[in-house]
Amino acid sequence: MRTYGEHPAGTAEPRLGTLRRWQILRACCPACGHRGVLDVGALRRRWGAATPVQRLEARLRCRNCGNASGNLVEIGCHPRNSDLGL
Repeated sequence: MRTYGEHPAGTAEPRLGTLRRWQILRACCPACGHRGVLDVGALRRRWGAATPVQRLEARLRCRNCGNASGNLVEIGCHPRNSDLGL
């Protein structure tokens, strides 16, 4: 798992329930390079808010090539000018 944005080193492991509204999850396939944004709300409903983000990596399958090995999850931030209703 790679993290970007506001996640200082040494803090608690990020979990689906601790992600902020401005944070996004991106899945990355090492086989074909495909990237996609994950629906955090749907993931929370399916796996629970206490699920560590890193645990999702083993459950991912690329929608482009079907690869299920070595996929990564990145934690990023919405662009500052995005419409989040903040």
